[in-house]
Amino acid sequence: QLKADKRESERDRQLNQTVADLKRLFSGVYGRMCDLCKPTQRKFNVAVSVAFGRHLDAIVTDTYATGLDCIQYLRDQRLPPITFLALDNIRPKDLNERLRQLGGTSKLVLDVLQYDPTLHKAVLY
Repeated sequence: QLKADKRESERDRQLNQTVADLKRLFSGVYGRMCDLCKPTQRKFNVAVSVAFGRHLDAIVTDTYATGLDCIQYLRDQRLPPITFLALDNIRPKDLNERLRQLGGTSKLVLDVLQYDPTLHKAVLY
């Protein structure tokens, strides 16, 4: 267990360093989804992690071209692949407003997140 935790923390440290480098080199890089979207309350942390799934560590960029430049940088530096979400290229599905009226304790993940409105398409995706 200790080895697994150490390996994961090393992976997170490397990923954070890579994101910092990408932000410094490319102006259109916003950051990782898990850093850009925060739950309004701690009790929603697990639900948000499950809802984001594989896109939890995805990096949000302003354009598809910026994403391609970042991917080329990762290749040149021989870094592991990362998922990129380009705001000008993603097509999120429309939100079914009837889901908000389910009642009870169920809420949409979108309603329990704090995020910059410019990232709305990435959060819906």
